[in-house]
Amino acid sequence: MKLKLSAFIGIILGLVFLISVSQIILGELFPWLNFTIASGLPLIIFLLSFLIQDKKIITLKVVYSFIILQFFIAIYFLINPVYLKLYWNLLFIPTILFIFFLFLEFALRKNKLVCNILKICIAVLGISILSNLLFTNYFIDLIIKGSIFLIIVLLISSENKVEQK
Repeated sequence: MKLKLSAFIGIILGLVFLISVSQIILGELFPWLNFTIASGLPLIIFLLSFLIQDKKIITLKVVYSFIILQFFIAIYFLINPVYLKLYWNLLFIPTILFIFFLFLEFALRKNKLVCNILKICIAVLGISILSNLLFTNYFIDLIIKGSIFLIIVLLISSENKVEQK
């Protein structure tokens, strides 16, 4: 049942995204650009959820709730273009939160020292992204880029913890 629901959600999001992209290529921008954004962001969350085989934090219910939340936020902002113009960066909050959960999932696979360092880096990243939403500063952008780089380097270079059976 879970596989059928996942396949159904993926097919619908993918079809809406492909149809809207093809309409944009044909030159019809107005409603199709909105559909592309509204279906593309949840599709990114859906595709990123396949990166994790052993799910500890992210379950299918969490994935589906992020997809639905991202879809409705995108629809709300795209229906109200005044809000979209002023608060366009709020459109990406569910996707950013989902990526935090992905980083945490990957961090839990590492040994204890690397896991603790990764948790601190993820917390710094979260705080700096939230502060970047309130006020934009070049220094905050550097902290975001540096913490993302450090997280990725730690995730790639460190070994997974050994499971004892």
